[in-house]
Amino acid sequence: MRTKNACGWLVALILLAGCSSVRVYTTEPAARQVNCAHFDVLLQPQLAAGNTHFNSFRFVITNKTDKPFSVDWDDSYYLLDGRRQGQFGWPGMSVDELRELQKNPISIVAPGETRAGVIFPIQFLDRKRLRDGARLGSGDTVGQPLLGVLPEGVNGMELTVNLDGDAIREALTLQIKSSRR
Repeated sequence: MRTKNACGWLVALILLAGCSSVRVYTTEPAARQVNCAHFDVLLQPQLAAGNTHFNSFRFVITNKTDKPFSVDWDDSYYLLDGRRQGQFGWPGMSVDELRELQKNPISIVAPGETRAGVIFPIQFLDRKRLRDGARLGSGDTVGQPLLGVLPEGVNGMELTVNLDGDAIREALTLQIKSSRR
C-alpha cells in the first residue's frame, strides 16, 4: 500500500513539474524605427542568451546627410514609461569606461555610414559583480556583470544626435509585456 501511495505522489509531482509555466516576454512592435531627414535609427529588444526575457537592445543608425554627425551618449537616455532612467552601456566597455560614461562620450557617424551594435541600460547591471579590468560582454565570468531584465512597460530611448551644432532628439519606444506559458 505504501509503495502505491509513494508511486502516486511521485507521478503527481512529475506531472506538476511538467506543467509548470515560464514567463515569456514579447514586444509591440518587435522593433521601433524612426526615419527623419538626417538619419534612420532602429531600436530592437534582444533576448538574453538562453532565456525568455529581454536584457538589451539592438541599435542601428544610418547617416543620410553629406556631413558627419555624432551620437551624444551623454545626452541620450534609457526611457521607462516615459521617464528618463539613466544612460546606456555597450559590450566591450571596461569598468573604468562605465565610470567615465558621463564625460561626453560621442560616436561619430560618417556621411552614408551605418553603425550597429548592442546597448543596454546601465541601471540594470549587477554592479556587485563588476571589478576593475573586467570588460562588459567579454565572456570573462569573473567580475562579469549580469545584464538585468528589461521590465514590463514602455521601454526605449531618447536619442540625441549632434549635427552642425544642433541637437536633434528622437524618442523610440515600444511596449514590453510578459505572460505565463
